[in-house]
Amino acid sequence: DRTWTALVPLLDLETDTPEARRAAVGRFGSKGTNLATLYQRIDPALQLEGFLIPVHYYDAFVTEHGFQATLDGWFEDPVFLSDGALRRERLDGLRASMEDAACDPSLVAAIGEQIVEIWGGEDTMVRFRSSSNAEDALTFNGAGLYDSTSVCLADTLDGDADGPSACDGDKGKERTICRGLTRVWASLWSMKAVEERAWYGIGHADVVMGVLVNTRTKGELANVVAFTGNPLIDGDPRYLVNAQLGELDVVAAVPGVWPELDLLTLAEGSVIGIERVKGSTELPEGQWVLSAVRLETLGAALAAIEDVYPLDEAPPPGGRILLDTEWKLRGDGQLIIKQVRPFLD
Repeated sequence: DRTWTALVPLLDLETDTPEARRAAVGRFGSKGTNLATLYQRIDPALQLEGFLIPVHYYDAFVTEHGFQATLDGWFEDPVFLSDGALRRERLDGLRASMEDAACDPSLVAAIGEQIVEIWGGEDTMVRFRSSSNAEDALTFNGAGLYDSTSVCLADTLDGDADGPSACDGDKGKERTICRGLTRVWASLWSMKAVEERAWYGIGHADVVMGVLVNTRTKGELANVVAFTGNPLIDGDPRYLVNAQLGELDVVAAVPGVWPELDLLTLAEGSVIGIERVKGSTELPEGQWVLSAVRLETLGAALAAIEDVYPLDEAPPPGGRILLDTEWKLRGDGQLIIKQVRPFLD
């Protein structure tokens, strides 16, 4: 739905029915819709504040700047389709041009107003995250394909391009709203994203990008990816948990750096068994990113989410649907869930 223009807070999105959730994916993409659907059904203590920017603005941006016409021409060019080196070169150039392009001032102003309304001021760093219609779906996971970036409204309003960021002095460059929008939008056309979508038969003209805007967390104690089952073993009901120290990534880990792996046995919504499969490369042997108590808290929260999160598609015969979730353990010790997607096992 390229016509919807309103920015919508996560808790205000209509998600009561399968039809409403499908409409929301068409307007805001999967990641934002999934998170809004979840947040409206779980403990507020597990949530980040946020809102959604619809795909309309991506569509207007690529149309007005001529990027869509360029892409349409490339995908009809047999040389572009058959020459991987040329395809990478052109896509890299396209993304650079998109990131340098100007944004609609009225959109930037509307986003700034929403940031002030939700976070109460100009100097809170927020996170712009991809929410395309080609990710976080049952038949196309797309994990790690697209980019997120931090954004500071004060940097947008200060009238210069001089760093550091007014929201975080550790960031040497300014983090304006337009910079955040164009980086997320441009990531739709990374080489890895184009190749994986092509492999799955997703047409380029059908793909659009919304943006999920969340609170930015800094100084987290751990990043966590957890499943409501064990996708490594058919039929294993134990929850699989990957946890990594600090701000190190789990989804797109650096080669040679791997996370802690734990398996949780649950009964009636509570963890009754923990198997420590392997530790993080970033800790000495015998030390763990997540304590047993925190694993118990995580397991119970995940069980509660599994009970309330609506699944609008059935698995194929012999398959099962798990929930693939991403969490942060903040510096204050609070677990926050930042992403949920169905996972076909």
